[in-house]
Amino acid sequence: MIWVGSFTSLQSMLPKLRFTDAPLEVRTWVQSEIGQISPLVDWLMRLIVASGCVCGEEEFIELALREALSNAMLHGNRADASKLVHVRCCCECGRGLSVVVRDQGQGFDPIRFPILWRSKTSVPNTGAGST
Repeated sequence: MIWVGSFTSLQSMLPKLRFTDAPLEVRTWVQSEIGQISPLVDWLMRLIVASGCVCGEEEFIELALREALSNAMLHGNRADASKLVHVRCCCECGRGLSVVVRDQGQGFDPIRFPILWRSKTSVPNTGAGST
């Protein structure tokens, strides 16, 4: 089953969904407005949980979705509400989940950031998550 449409148009479809073993794919988009993150994540998480494609990892998936959407809106699209964030979510029971979040930003040239090219051992562990 494939759903394609703006988040606003797809929101009302959740109560009508009957899950089967068939894969579910959702392709949607939302304006770059921070207030859209929670409703979109909540809606996607209801789909993901109901599909049974992941079990026991829901909190990590939710966090990753929130971070990816926030990054796309704030950094990629620079909080420009005229730009869209596109989400593609594929769920298949017993096979897992795939989520792609794309923004309309310019991206960046990784060559301009040489620290990204260094090996892990040459960068000191001083940031978030270091021990």
